[in-house]
Amino acid sequence: MEVYSGKGLQSADFASKDDLQVGDQVVACGLVKKYNSTPEFDKNNYLVSFNRPQKADPELSFGDIEGYEITIGEIFQAPNLGMADNFTEAVTYASSDPAVATISQQGVVEVVGAGTTTISATFAGNDEWKVSSASYTLTVVDPNAKGTINNPFTVDDVINGDAQGRKDIFVKGFIVGEFRSKTLDPYTSEFTTDANFTIASEFTSSPTAGASIPVQLGTDALKSAWGCKTNGTLLLGYEVLLKGNGETYFSVNAIKGTSSIEAVSVPANVSDAGFATFCSREALDFSNSGIEAYIATVDGETINFTQKNQIPAGEGLLLRSTNGAVSVNVPVLGPNDQADDVVGNALVGVLEKIASLSSTDPNNGANYILNNGKNGLGFYKANGQKVAAGKAYLHVSGNSARTFIGFGGETGISTVENTVAKENAIFNLSGQRVMQPTKGLYIVNGKKVVLK
Repeated sequence: MEVYSGKGLQSADFASKDDLQVGDQVVACGLVKKYNSTPEFDKNNYLVSFNRPQKADPELSFGDIEGYEITIGEIFQAPNLGMADNFTEAVTYASSDPAVATISQQGVVEVVGAGTTTISATFAGNDEWKVSSASYTLTVVDPNAKGTINNPFTVDDVINGDAQGRKDIFVKGFIVGEFRSKTLDPYTSEFTTDANFTIASEFTSSPTAGASIPVQLGTDALKSAWGCKTNGTLLLGYEVLLKGNGETYFSVNAIKGTSSIEAVSVPANVSDAGFATFCSREALDFSNSGIEAYIATVDGETINFTQKNQIPAGEGLLLRSTNGAVSVNVPVLGPNDQADDVVGNALVGVLEKIASLSSTDPNNGANYILNNGKNGLGFYKANGQKVAAGKAYLHVSGNSARTFIGFGGETGISTVENTVAKENAIFNLSGQRVMQPTKGLYIVNGKKVVLK
């Protein structure tokens, strides 16, 4: 029955709502009347006696871990329910969402589908034991659901609102610049901030606001690694896989709260001249890219260009295309793949723009820039030229007065020339001209050349 507006022992006021607790034994004295049709103590009643039985705590617990996450198909090893040593009463198990997982009254968990549920164990209490409960969350992930690492959202998905309100989702796209407004197209140069970059479903050098989305770079680490102002145009065309939240940013559907960004592939371009220098801050796999990648090693007056496929990050390369102008994205080398040996590479990779490359450096070596000049395509001695980030230059040790290094025909092999290029005809050691050389030793412009 209800004891309405009662007092404590000797009619004293209660000091706290915790002065009485469920399970306390009391004797109350007062006037009993009916409230509507229900008997109750009227106000100004008081306690004559009070006793709080000492009940034991069942100490129900699933341990210190509050949440678990598994992928559909994995076996979930449910945590054991801990309890006081002498507690033998029955507990009640429950799952807040049986569509995700069920739990039997013996505590056996069965995973059903994707989602999140709360698994709980409860004891209602009795004369001997207190009320007690314990719980944990179980998140079951579908590895192929949209927005997971195996099936990331596209930029078009985000634009269409499919990712809105979703947290910790994966999105894939190509960096095209710095976002500035929902009505103004992104910057593609002269960047102003590291706070965001813009991605599109396909790379374009002329991105539009309507076909791209901003990605917030909220931490100093992300700003330094991926910010447009810090990295300039080096990262344009990078294909990235990022993780963040689908939210509104710049008043458009976007990604905020970005927690991770990984490069998937890196753009490599070769003009119709057939050759280009290159450098990437990512380790790359050129095996099936359609572009040949070479390092350079110096052997006396001969420079050997040797083809490599798995290239470490930051290496200078000479790229070669046999199909004219080519623009491809080269895959990033897998985490378990081994990069090729590039010891002795004389091509110096450039990841930050060089404003003026001198002909010599403090090591008393000569620097050369790839150019299609008066002697044809080859390496010309540097004379204060700029070197863009993502390119490379050739460094030859020693005090060299040579002004041009040309490479001949289909060999992909270079010889060091004193002044100008010669006809680049290729002969075997018997003096016979070779039109389609294979691996071996040849004579090019009067010098021995090793074809690898």
